[in-house]
Amino acid sequence: MDSTQLYQRLLGLEAPWKVSEVILDESLGELLVRVINTDKKHSCPTCNASGCSIHDHAASRRWRHLDSCQMATIIECSIPRVRCDEHGVSQLPVPWAGAKSRFTLLFEARAIDAMLMCPRRSAAELLAASEPSLRRIAEHAVARGLAAKEADRADGSLPIPTGFSVDEKSWRGRRYATIIGDPKGRIVEDILPGRSQGPLEAWFKGLGTVALHAIDSVTMDFHDAFRSAVRASVPAADAKIVHDKFHLVKAANDAMEQTRRAEMALYRGKKDKDSELLLKKARYSLLRSGTDLQDKHQERVDLIDEWFHDTGDAYRMKESIRQILSESCPQKVQVLLKEWASWVLSSAQEPMKKVARLVTRRMQGILNIFTLGKSNANAESLNARIQAVRVKSRGHRNYEAFKRDVMFHLGGLKLHPVFPA
Repeated sequence: MDSTQLYQRLLGLEAPWKVSEVILDESLGELLVRVINTDKKHSCPTCNASGCSIHDHAASRRWRHLDSCQMATIIECSIPRVRCDEHGVSQLPVPWAGAKSRFTLLFEARAIDAMLMCPRRSAAELLAASEPSLRRIAEHAVARGLAAKEADRADGSLPIPTGFSVDEKSWRGRRYATIIGDPKGRIVEDILPGRSQGPLEAWFKGLGTVALHAIDSVTMDFHDAFRSAVRASVPAADAKIVHDKFHLVKAANDAMEQTRRAEMALYRGKKDKDSELLLKKARYSLLRSGTDLQDKHQERVDLIDEWFHDTGDAYRMKESIRQILSESCPQKVQVLLKEWASWVLSSAQEPMKKVARLVTRRMQGILNIFTLGKSNANAESLNARIQAVRVKSRGHRNYEAFKRDVMFHLGGLKLHPVFPA
């Protein structure tokens, strides 16, 4: 078996494609494989009409293939262009690469695997390719995966999820994107620019009437725009919107923290450094869960409760709502939340009053945590994985790059090229 026959087998080429020459250039560390097409008549690439004659040959093109040992392997071919009576002159597709690609299908598959496992810069060094080239491979992979996903949805082989999570994520500074997740599949379903009502409402409406009626839950934080978008698009949305325990406890923690800082500022104005220092040191003790506190944290909490009225009250309110959310019966939770809101609203705790009003307005979404047994935990998990993608990518210059990288890693897409039979 000579070198041309060897590479004919390695590349999986069949007639009329044939390896005509294999040239080794040791000075360049390159192995050149020349391929020709031996047929005189071809089928039209557009309509598949047979018997089309060759019009001419396109200028010679080169494709990067997987390395042969330590040698960069290049496929070179002057592709025939055929004339069809109906569609005119068109170029034949080649079996080793996609249209307009400078890489073979096998090289693209290897590059995709490398980029999934390591940063693009490291993948470029590993494959001896440029970062822009790998970025284009990733762009093509995401576009191919989205097209395959749309086709699978159209023929019914990939059902539309019945549950969604909606969250926001900053992709650069204060520039945000809306992340729509599939909690069951643990993947990112789609990404929308900004965090306003319009794009999210249009996205849900684009699912179609049947899919919208099949939705059983949409988990989210307390962002008003997300709630308004779902209520405007999903039937019986109030019974399907699920808020999260984490965000409610976080709101209470933030309110307590505002109260602590205000009281610190008060003692700072009085030049009472001891009281100010005690409030400062108690911060992390107050933010902890009140159950099973270590002795040093419990001592600080007890001192705050005894000597600092406002912060002590805010701490008790925060702990009360945390304990209420540990219940499992929706009816009991509703009664306790109403009592808690009444207690807070009758107090002088302005920051905590905002939380009480939030609880009153979003009572149904909070109770759905218990009636539907859902939470926003998967959305927060996706958020953490998206942050890992951001770190891996060393940030993003624009929204399109952010969306591409997130969908590449977390979209659950069929990224790899389809090889011809």
